[in-house]
Amino acid sequence: MTKKANHQANIVRIAEIKEHTNADTLEIIPIGEYQVVSKKGQFKVGDLAVYVCPDSIVPQTEPFRFIWGPYWDSLQNDPTVAYAYAGAIPEKKRRITVRKFRGEWSEGLLLPISDFGIADKGAYCDYLETYSWKEGADISDFLGITHYDPDAGKEDGEVNNAPKLRKKYPKNLRGWYNFF
Repeated sequence: MTKKANHQANIVRIAEIKEHTNADTLEIIPIGEYQVVSKKGQFKVGDLAVYVCPDSIVPQTEPFRFIWGPYWDSLQNDPTVAYAYAGAIPEKKRRITVRKFRGEWSEGLLLPISDFGIADKGAYCDYLETYSWKEGADISDFLGITHYDPDAGKEDGEVNNAPKLRKKYPKNLRGWYNFF
């Protein structure tokens, strides 16, 4: 079974960089039919990068620490919760989503290939040629990137109809009457 085009992490070459109209430290990089908002100066035209599509789940590895790290650090500060996760960050905290940065949509994640220990030497990259990875190749399996599946773990036709829990106590006498 082949992966759909929107379930991949591809090697792309930066062809164009646009100015962000509402931020001095951000720029917009078009990737095919999508666009990614990136820190200014992180990429140059002609650089190779890894584009991770929205609804992808990144692994709990060092190149992606900026995504799950703040959540992990907050767990370490709360000893009552930290033991429950035993070092595993939930998938929902490692999911790449579409976000808006200062009025512009960022559809996915763009990382330099140097973050993965791959050295780009201009138009030629030894590491990519050695492993037959070229521009446009899907490297999601190598990086451990999977696709988010909201129905994972459910059987056919199973729907989550759990009752909503009451979060607050009633504020008036009629509310208390209905509460009991």
